[in-house]
Order: sequence, then C-alpha cells, then structure tokens
Amino acid sequence: MPPVSPGGRCGCYAAAGLGWVTAVPANLDPPPPHERRRWRLDAAPPTDGWVEFYVHRRDCAQAQCTDRLLTGQEALGRLADPDATLPCPVCRPDRVLTVAS
Repeated sequence: MPPVSPGGRCGCYAAAGLGWVTAVPANLDPPPPHERRRWRLDAAPPTDGWVEFYVHRRDCAQAQCTDRLLTGQEALGRLADPDATLPCPVCRPDRVLTVAS
C-alpha cells in the first residue's frame, strides 16, 4: 500500500519523485440555467452599416468572435436596442431566447 500523507495525499507520486498529489473532486455540475453562457456577441459585418453587433447562437458558424459569450438575460438586453444589436439572420437566436433562457 502506498504511503499517505497526513493531509490525505497519495505518496506513490512522491516516491516516484513527482511530488504530492491531493485528490480534490472537481465540480462537474453545470451552472444554473440563468448563468449559462449560450449566446455570442459579434461585430456586424461591414456590409450591414447601420448596426454594430449581432447576437448568435453559440454554435453559429457566422460568428467570428468566440470570446464574447452572453447569458440569456444579457442577450435579451442587447437585443432590446435594435439600433445597436440585431439577431443573426442565419441562426435566429431571437426565436428561442426567452426571459428564462
């Protein structure tokens, strides 16, 4: 049986010169639905000169930017101002966005 440190660490890694490893269970639970980032905010194409941003579904191939993710509430807030943000005409996130998403 491998030695175990007082903190509950496995000594087999320490014996192999790899240091101590602490077994910490990862939280695999997804965030609550109102905190899930399912929508992407991307700059509108240059051909659409009267709006700044499009809201896309997370898996939409039309979105170029992958680092601006929004929750459902944030996406609805952005879409409330049609002069600045529009739904993507390809993936149409406005069809499934609701207050509960």
